[in-house]
Amino acid sequence: VIGPVQCVLEIGCHVGDSLRIWRECLDPYLLIGIQDTDELTERTAFDLDVVRIHGRSQDQATYERVLEVLGPDGRRQSDEIDFLYIDGDHTLNAVRQDWALYSRHVRPGGIAVLHDAVVRGNDTVDVHCFWPEIAVKYRTKLIHDPLVPSTGAGIIFL
Repeated sequence: VIGPVQCVLEIGCHVGDSLRIWRECLDPYLLIGIQDTDELTERTAFDLDVVRIHGRSQDQATYERVLEVLGPDGRRQSDEIDFLYIDGDHTLNAVRQDWALYSRHVRPGGIAVLHDAVVRGNDTVDVHCFWPEIAVKYRTKLIHDPLVPSTGAGIIFL
């Protein structure tokens, strides 16, 4: 059980469908969405009370903006994230970079999720290549039903 959720960070929030789920189900005090394109509208961000950060999650400026929002001068007094959802650039290097930058801010007892963890045969989706690196270091759960078309999700308990 994750307990009360104060902060959710989603990397690759697209139009905000997942953000809506986090808002309705977890209702965090702070909900942050990073997107490098313009699909997440200002109106959606306002309706869901999302701090919208436009940029590539691997860029230093984007990372520093996240830290500003999290930190003592931002909306919280802590840089800890309760729930991290990585669904941005799915190439191996990008997923590794997102993990290296943002997972260190997930609090002990928090959860991280890698979207599209079982997709194979797609040159732009390498999450399944990164999964074994994570699975040997942390308690994990791979969610995928082979009888139902799904891209799967890898859950990491930190």
